[in-house]
Order: sequence, then structure tokens, then C-alpha cells
Amino acid sequence: MSLRVLVTGANGFIASHACDELVKRGFETTGLVREKSRIERLGQLGGKKNFEICECDLLDFEKLAKIFCEKKFDCVLHLAALNSPKILETPFEYFDSNVKATLNVLEACRINEIKKIVYSSTTSVYGNAKYLPVDEKHPVNPKNFYGLTKFLGEEICRNYSQNFGISAIVLRYSGVFGPRRSIGGIANFVKCALNNQSPNVLEDMKWDTLYVKDVAKATVNALEKLEKMNESFEIVNLGSGKAYSTLELAEKIVKLSGSIAKAGFSGKKSSFNFYFNIEKAKKFLKFTPSNIDESILDYLNDERGNSK
Repeated sequence: MSLRVLVTGANGFIASHACDELVKRGFETTGLVREKSRIERLGQLGGKKNFEICECDLLDFEKLAKIFCEKKFDCVLHLAALNSPKILETPFEYFDSNVKATLNVLEACRINEIKKIVYSSTTSVYGNAKYLPVDEKHPVNPKNFYGLTKFLGEEICRNYSQNFGISAIVLRYSGVFGPRRSIGGIANFVKCALNNQSPNVLEDMKWDTLYVKDVAKATVNALEKLEKMNESFEIVNLGSGKAYSTLELAEKIVKLSGSIAKAGFSGKKSSFNFYFNIEKAKKFLKFTPSNIDESILDYLNDERGNSK
């Protein structure tokens, strides 16, 4: 019998790819979404026998706990989160979406005796790098409410692991790019290149970036790793282990697309430099990031296919 897996925030960028990977590997997968009317990223899974969509707001604890009870999940991929590109007037939305919702998920796990969870976190918990490459022992110093609330979500997982025997793996993602993402520098560069428009780099910084399909595979690998863990808590950095400059990526995308455009630079050089030590991911999750050129080519081909 295959494992029954719940994916929260299933229509999200990373979560939709994780659902693809779960279904591909034969897991009985339930994608939890806030609104069934907004499932465009899950369209490719329509009709799959081992995939279903369930509607629930994570802040509605009574409904959430009922779903957990009825479905009897074996494990949870908690990938739902708020990371708004807009400046929010108050931090309450971040705390509701990233802290209270996480508490509700863990409590629903506890009362229904679900002992396995993978929690998606972020490089933002670290703030600026004090040394490179950044490993899991690097000090945590979030600079914004997104990073702060994701770290608090991690600590909720840690406490439920320590106090209630729930095994948890926290994955700290860095700079994820790929199909189904409509915002961000790389998405903009790809869009420009495919339309023979010159992408313009406003700030040239160095950043660890990773292809979303690699992230999905590693996330499901973490779930499989959970099956061999008992009452433990692990944090794993998930990136490419390399820093790519924004301008370098723009030029690479233009070249690989075959575009007649040229990448432009009208901004400023930044001293920001951040990349992960991924030795733990390699050993613990058997993770190997794809070649950046191959990832970009796959992304470009995917976008060309969607434009037909």
C-alpha cells in the first residue's frame, strides 16, 4: 500500500511540482488548496487516479482537523506559505499564514497521530552571510517578516518533534526558479529572451539558485527519508552550492534561448554574496543539483511549449 501524503498550498509554485513528483512515484496524494477555483498550476494532474484536490483554509482548524481525521494521512508536506512580492501594511498576514497555519497543521498531526512532516523553509532565515558557504550551523538572523515567520514555523516543528514524537525535516530552499513562476528576476529574463527583448538587470548580486524540478525531487526524497526516521528533527540546506551573479544569469538565458536580444545592465553592483554548503543534502537526501545550463534549457523549452 502506497503512502497517503497531504501537500499543503498545493497550487503554489514549488508545491505543484512536488505534487507532480509524488504522483509520478506512486504516492496517494491529496493537494490541499484554499480555493478550488484557483488550481491552474495543478491542471496537468487532472484525472490521475492517485491525486485529489481538497479545499480548506489552514486557519480553519476545525475543518482542517476533520480532513486529517477522515483521510488518515501517513505524512504531510507543509509547503503552504505567504511570501508576498508586495510590501504589506502589517505583519499580521505573515504571522497568520506562516506561523498560525503551521501550528494548526502540526496540531492536526498530533491529534490524528500523524508522525511525519516535511516543512518548507527559506534561506531568508539566515539574513546576510557571516561566512561562505552557509551551512546548517550558520547563525539565524532574519531581516524581514517572511524570514522571521518561516523560522518560527521551524521552531514549531522542532517543539512538536521534541514533545510529541513527530519526525520533521526542515528544508531551507534558496533561489528557486522554473516553470509556473511568474515573478522574479529569472522568470523576467526568460520572458524577455523568448520575446527577443533585452532583459535589464537593475542590481547585480551573487545568489545561490536552484531549479524547481530539483527541489521537488529533493522534497519527496525527504519524505521517503522520513519513513526511516523516528522522533527526530533535521534541518537541510537545499541549493546548488554555487553563487551566480544576476547579470551572468541574464546573459546565460539570452544565449541559451537563441534570442537576438542582449542583456543590459543599468543598475548597481551589489556586495551581496550568498550560497549554501549542500554536503548534508548530498549525503542525507542523496541530492545532486542539475547543471545550470541544462536547467535553463529545460525551463526555456517548457515556456515555449506553454506559449503554443
